[in-house]
Amino acid sequence: MESLTEDQVVSIRNVFDHYDKGDGTIGAKQLQKVFRKFGAKATEAEVEDMVKDAGGSIDLKEFTFLMGRKMRDCDVQAELSAAFDEMDHDQDGYISVEDVERSFLTTGESLLPEELREVMREIDASNTGKVSKAQFVKLMLV
Repeated sequence: MESLTEDQVVSIRNVFDHYDKGDGTIGAKQLQKVFRKFGAKATEAEVEDMVKDAGGSIDLKEFTFLMGRKMRDCDVQAELSAAFDEMDHDQDGYISVEDVERSFLTTGESLLPEELREVMREIDASNTGKVSKAQFVKLMLV
């Protein structure tokens, strides 16, 4: 796992200190508030499971690990979003067969029509002939 920068560790520590119950730990409610504040996607049940797996509360070490992972997940999502934007050549908010073909051509590769249809079948779960950014990011994270 990649290391966090010193600034990231300080930021995580400051957030932890803000939500600390006074005993060097935070509970599920505080962790859920932190996740919501930073836009991290986690259901209440997922957060409760995280806290339960940690013995009922989260200490600074566990919190740093969780937040580091969430920060990296956000970085990956941003990279995938940027990749989508590069592939969305007509800037309509969707990737179409034409966009996929054009993207391959810009890398010096060309696909046969059947190969192109196969790529679209893999990424177009709704079978509409186009893929939204949300669908693309979700698919790539699986």
